[in-house]
Amino acid sequence: KAVVDGIFGNAGSVDDAGKFSQRLGLDLNHINAWGEAAIRNGGSAEAFRGTVESLQDSLQRISIDGGGEVINTLSQLGVSAINSTGGIKGVLEVLKEVGESFQRRGPEQSNTFGKSLGIDAGTILTLQQTRHQLDQLVERQKQLSGVTKEGYEAAALFNDQWADTKTAFNALW
Repeated sequence: KAVVDGIFGNAGSVDDAGKFSQRLGLDLNHINAWGEAAIRNGGSAEAFRGTVESLQDSLQRISIDGGGEVINTLSQLGVSAINSTGGIKGVLEVLKEVGESFQRRGPEQSNTFGKSLGIDAGTILTLQQTRHQLDQLVERQKQLSGVTKEGYEAAALFNDQWADTKTAFNALW
């Protein structure tokens, strides 16, 4: 039973991460590795994805309405949301820069800034590490997880076929 539960749990987890990455146009391997890094710091992959989605939405609003509070908070941290070509930086790049800014602040202040940006507790703890520690942790999670686009496609197909099977059996009852 534990093996079957593990298979279904992993397929669901990879499928969720894949759909999330696809919807937001982000790299699945990076998102999964960052989520695993947040787990190592007491968070969850779901909470991390919530942080990413919220922050990405805020970043995209910069080109629509100037960014409001998020642009002010990032500015206070010394982080620019605009890249050298005038476009909006990627959400993971901004998170790394927020983490670098946290290194110049105490945990209390970085926690307050993180919360004001909508960053979950596990991700705040992850970002409070040095850039080197963060890069090492994320890279290690990439190597350990082995989550790929092909794996996501296989997990999504597995989940779809399992859902079809359950529907067919339910029709028989």
